[in-house]
Amino acid sequence: MFTTPRRIFRTAMQHITRNRWLSIASISVIMLAFFLSTLFAGLVYGSNILLNYFETQAQIIAFFKVGTDADHILELKSDIEKYLAPERVEYTSEEAALAEFQEAYKDDEVILESITENVLPASLGIRAKRLDDIPQIISFLNDEKEQEEQIEEIYYREDVVNNIRNFSKATRIAGISLVSFLAVISFLIILITVGITISSYQQEIEIMQLVGASGGYIKWPFIVTGAIYGAFGALLAIITIALLSYAGYYYAETSNLLPTLQSFFTGIPIPQVTVIQMLQLLGAEVGIGIIIGAFSSIVAVRKYVK
Repeated sequence: MFTTPRRIFRTAMQHITRNRWLSIASISVIMLAFFLSTLFAGLVYGSNILLNYFETQAQIIAFFKVGTDADHILELKSDIEKYLAPERVEYTSEEAALAEFQEAYKDDEVILESITENVLPASLGIRAKRLDDIPQIISFLNDEKEQEEQIEEIYYREDVVNNIRNFSKATRIAGISLVSFLAVISFLIILITVGITISSYQQEIEIMQLVGASGGYIKWPFIVTGAIYGAFGALLAIITIALLSYAGYYYAETSNLLPTLQSFFTGIPIPQVTVIQMLQLLGAEVGIGIIIGAFSSIVAVRKYVK
C-alpha cells in the first residue's frame, strides 16, 4: 500500500467529514483561541507603540541660574547631543520663558504683574529615546551641576517614568502568558479530537496492519487531519478579525467618530496596515496553526496507534 499526498489528503478529509460535529466543535475552539491570541497580540503591539511614544515624551528639564550665559548653555546642549544622543534637546532662553509664561497667563493680570524680567530661568528640555537612557542623562547633568554650578535644578517625573516601565513590562508578560495558554489549549483540543478519531477507526487500523500496511500509510492521514484543523481555525480567526475591523472602521467613518480618534492619536506613529501585511499575517497564522495541529496529531498518533 503506497502513501501518496492525494490519498493522505482524501483520507484526512474523510476523517473530518465523518466526525462532522466533532470537527466543527474543534475548529470553533481553535478559531476562538487564535482569535483571542491575535487580538491580544495586536493589543500588545499597539501598547508598545504607545509606550515607545510616551518614552520619548519623558522630558528632563535642567533649569539654569538666572543670568547664566547663553553660550555656556548652548555648549552644554551640544555636548548632550554629541555624547548622549537623545531624541531631542530644546533650549528655552529667559526671554522665551517669560514670553511663554505671559501667553499662558494672559488672562490673569495679578499673576502677570507679579512676574518681571530676569525672574524666569533659561532651561534645556531633554527627551530621551528610551527610558533606559534617562539615568545616564540625569547622571551627566548632576556631574555638570556639581562642576560648573550653573544648573539650579534638574526636574523629571520619576514616578511617571516608573509607571510607564512597569506597565510596559506587565503588558508584555501578560501577552506572552495568554498566547502561550491559548496555544496549549489548541494543542490539547486537537490532541483529543484526533485521539477520538483514531479510536473510532481502531478496527480499520487493525485490519490495515494485518494486511501489511506501513506505519506511514496509517498515520499520515491523521497527522494531516490535525494540520487541517489548525489551518482552518487560524484562517477563520483572521477572516473574523478582518471583517470586524472593516465593520469598526465603517462605523467610525459613518458616525463621524473617525476624526475624533485621529485627533486623539495625533503625533503617535500609528502604522498603516497594508494588504500585503494582512496576507503575511494570514500566512503566519495559518502556518502556526498547521504546526500546532500537526504536532498535536503526531503526539496523538504515537499514543493511540500501536
